[in-house]
Amino acid sequence: MSRFRKIDAGTWADRWFVGLSPDAKLLWFYLLTGPEVTSVPGLIVAGRAHLSEALGWDLSRFDVAFSELRPKAHADWVARVVWLPNATRYNEPANPNVVKGWKDALRAVPECELRNLAVSGLETVCESLGQAFAEAFRRVLGKRLPERFEEASPERLSEGSVEWLPIPVLARARAAPAPAPVPVPVSEGVQGEAGHGLRPMPADLKLTDEDRAYAEMLPVSDVDDEWAKFVAHQRSKGNVSADWSASWRKWSHDAKKFQSRDRARRGHEPEPEPEPTPKPKARTPDVELTDEQRAANARELGKILGNLRSQKP
Repeated sequence: MSRFRKIDAGTWADRWFVGLSPDAKLLWFYLLTGPEVTSVPGLIVAGRAHLSEALGWDLSRFDVAFSELRPKAHADWVARVVWLPNATRYNEPANPNVVKGWKDALRAVPECELRNLAVSGLETVCESLGQAFAEAFRRVLGKRLPERFEEASPERLSEGSVEWLPIPVLARARAAPAPAPVPVPVSEGVQGEAGHGLRPMPADLKLTDEDRAYAEMLPVSDVDDEWAKFVAHQRSKGNVSADWSASWRKWSHDAKKFQSRDRARRGHEPEPEPEPTPKPKARTPDVELTDEQRAANARELGKILGNLRSQKP
């Protein structure tokens, strides 16, 4: 395990951090720097009882503090796994060999959906750092780890097994079923039939905290800009959807792929060669002529002019 972690000094000016309680601030720094952190930044293998005991708290005090860390922290308390997606922003691997050193730590993490999500986030980070890092991470994955993020989604989390902070799946599962939406005609050119629950985008549709947290977890760069693109695209096409939150999550996945691809391409583009600076023309130095040289030049010039005059008809 690495004995050093980078902490951004700007954390103390971050609006989200400033709004935390003293307990939540202490817990946040403990999750970033505590001995339970593996060699993979932000990935912790420990349960509620262990962490609360390490801080000298009871479980109720720990639960209150941890609830304030959403959506920056995710936990599967049954598997005893905690994941901080943004930890790699300030603790990026220095070279591909560091990525290769994650192998044992990742394989020691209990199998769960949260581990799959963490692997996807780490893969995005490595792809953004260049081909060598991405190749090193693919070798780390092997056969025992999930291949792609698409195989793991919050909707697959089983009830009672995971505390999924960005998307309250358990709360939705326990809630009473919502009434069926009123069917609306499907616009021309859209796949489907009227009466299947497809609805146009509401005029007052806003980005919820849960949907924002989902995009930040992937992570998607500049979530507000992507949301504006999403809304403009859907309305310009007149698209309809049975679940606009699910449509946004699909859009976020695609945006993450495109951003990773663009970063990788920029990392392989050669730097343009600077245009050569034109060399200044050499200036003929001034030469001071003697009187004899001036007289000789005058005589020579006179001969030339005389020859020209004699050649005229």
